[in-house]
Amino acid sequence: MRVAASLVAALMVAFCGLALAQSWVEYRPAGAGFRIEVPGEPQVSNEEIKTDVGLVPTTTAVVEIDTTMAFVVMHSSYTEKQLAGRSPERILNGARDGSVRGRTLRSEQQLTVGGHPARRLIIDDKDGFVFVSQVVLVGTQLNQAIFVSQTKGAEDSADAKRFIDSFAIVDR
Repeated sequence: MRVAASLVAALMVAFCGLALAQSWVEYRPAGAGFRIEVPGEPQVSNEEIKTDVGLVPTTTAVVEIDTTMAFVVMHSSYTEKQLAGRSPERILNGARDGSVRGRTLRSEQQLTVGGHPARRLIIDDKDGFVFVSQVVLVGTQLNQAIFVSQTKGAEDSADAKRFIDSFAIVDR
């Protein structure tokens, strides 16, 4: 009987994993100029974020799997005036520095996404969370895809890679 119960439990876990894998959807906010795949319907919020150049309208979409894993997508719309005199490198450095504050930057990769300057960061925090962040600057819009997990090695997981690698620039 214990073997049967263990088998049923294992099958339930396997089918739940398959259900999660099959529930990925495209998140493509109207007018934002990007798309990304997320493992479920995101909770979307809008707010103005205080930055060193003033308040910036930001949309955040979150899919939280449990208390140890989340998929976060943000896009912030700066004005030309707010970014005047700042190079893309300086803007991306500022986004990196804000993300790393109080945490440890494990790795940083400079890249382009859809021909636009970008960074891929792996950040660790003191509570054991790892953040994989891809930051892409498109004109005056700063886009961020952030995978968060408290599972050791999750930054190399298929889910993290699928999420981060699915980010693409599209027509507005």
